[in-house]
Amino acid sequence: MFQTHLLKDADQKPTLKLTLDMHVTEEDRARAIIGFYKQTNIDWTRPFEVQLKGDCAIGDGVKKYLFSLCLNKVQTGLHLHLDYTGGKTILFTGAADHLVPSTSLPLLQGDLFRVAGRIIGHSFLNRGQLLSGMGQCLFPLLASKDMGGIDAAVLQLEDCPDLDIVEIVSLLESQTVLTPGNVDQVNHLALSWDLPNLTENRRLLAQQILHHGVIVRRERQMVQLRKGLKDTRVLEMLKERPELASALFPRSAEAELEPEMIMERIVWPEPDSDEEEEIDDYCSVVAYLRQYISLASSSELQQLIEFWTGWAVLPDELYVSVDRDATYPTASTCFTTLKIPTGCGSYRDFCLKLGVAVSITKFGFGRIWVLGLGFYHFTLSYLFSLYCSFSQFAMLYYYKLSSKSCTAGAKPQFSKYAKKGVSSIEFS
Repeated sequence: MFQTHLLKDADQKPTLKLTLDMHVTEEDRARAIIGFYKQTNIDWTRPFEVQLKGDCAIGDGVKKYLFSLCLNKVQTGLHLHLDYTGGKTILFTGAADHLVPSTSLPLLQGDLFRVAGRIIGHSFLNRGQLLSGMGQCLFPLLASKDMGGIDAAVLQLEDCPDLDIVEIVSLLESQTVLTPGNVDQVNHLALSWDLPNLTENRRLLAQQILHHGVIVRRERQMVQLRKGLKDTRVLEMLKERPELASALFPRSAEAELEPEMIMERIVWPEPDSDEEEEIDDYCSVVAYLRQYISLASSSELQQLIEFWTGWAVLPDELYVSVDRDATYPTASTCFTTLKIPTGCGSYRDFCLKLGVAVSITKFGFGRIWVLGLGFYHFTLSYLFSLYCSFSQFAMLYYYKLSSKSCTAGAKPQFSKYAKKGVSSIEFS
């Protein structure tokens, strides 16, 4: 309802366009996305259109793919050489359902958490993928006015991703007698954060350290995240209805895919031929797909759905069609249709072909790239045949030149492999 209210006048506004080059490196794509969401004075409720340079895909499937790509980068990390992370910059850290913003200073200085807020809000407005696994301890900070909920956060030990802080808090909450070394360790941390020294009330100090380690150290990150949500007007929803924070940030368990969740949405095709052989091929490949879905892990199912629909959100219906002329599986993401080939001799062969198709999802949509594989193999074969013809011509020419200089009884002979197109000469 909130999305409909914000977008009710969207058709009267100019279209917001993003062009993403699929032939550049992951780092360049990440920088292009960041540059787009760093623009100022943008009305993010405008109609949104995405074009993938180097990919023939069009329609809403492209937009779904983009939001899936952006949210995955926000959740699992951006391929940027920042903060000495080996090429991958993590925005959110922690265990599942306890994710909190990173305390990395370069990310804060780069205003990347505001970018993350804009991506999250923009995807929500366009009914795209959501950021799952956010720690619920942060919800009061997002929903309150001017960060007024900083003291209302209810914390658990799992909310803290820093192991050294977890160790000290666990030590204070335990009933064990502290050694002088333990006391010095606790007091040193408390002093660095302007907290009181250790007294008899160990539990109170433990809560203060945990609150500072999880909430206070991430105040500026949360301010940026709120600004990004405010830019997309999603923060208005959270202020009016704080309980909707769980809808904006679902739990990880709600985002995990199970085979049954996919199976119940699939509309299976009917055989379009009465030929017994074609019916057998149809039944075999459909059975292979059923078996693959039932045995696949949650991450594999996630990749399959992204290939199938263009993003990781399950639609109401998924369609399957059997293509007898195809070599690899392809997908029509706009129609949520997976097209599977019949030329699979075994379940292993089917899995290999499906794996190839699904694995290239991050480079673009399946159709253009899978067809590109066939063109690539054809081109290699053609070039190799030209090379073999040239090699045979070169050997004949070389034979004429070298016949005068060969010693008596040592005549160059073509190897038995020359007939097969391999360039080699034997002397005997």
